[in-house]
Amino acid sequence: MTTVLGIVLLIAAMVGMGCLAWSNALFVRVLREVNRKSEPKDRIDTPFIKHHVFAVTKRHRELYPDSTLPKRMSVTFVFGFLLFFAAFVGGVALDTDWSAGKTGSAHEQK
Repeated sequence: MTTVLGIVLLIAAMVGMGCLAWSNALFVRVLREVNRKSEPKDRIDTPFIKHHVFAVTKRHRELYPDSTLPKRMSVTFVFGFLLFFAAFVGGVALDTDWSAGKTGSAHEQK
């Protein structure tokens, strides 16, 4: 049973990471759309993206008020993060021996 649960948790973690990667791809699309409509002096260079995530998203909403791209990016990120975190916590819980108040890895205690 624990093997099946472990496989399910692994797949959940992989899907979560896939969602995080997809969210990053959506952000690149947002950045390209913002840079397409911006003046050359106002364009954001890719090495500095980390520092401007919220500014890029806000600017995209100003330039494209009807676009759902930033919302899809945010929802995908939150879903992926929560799924990956839940799989991580589930993996830790699966590996912990809960009997008799013992802590640590179940593999170390055998």
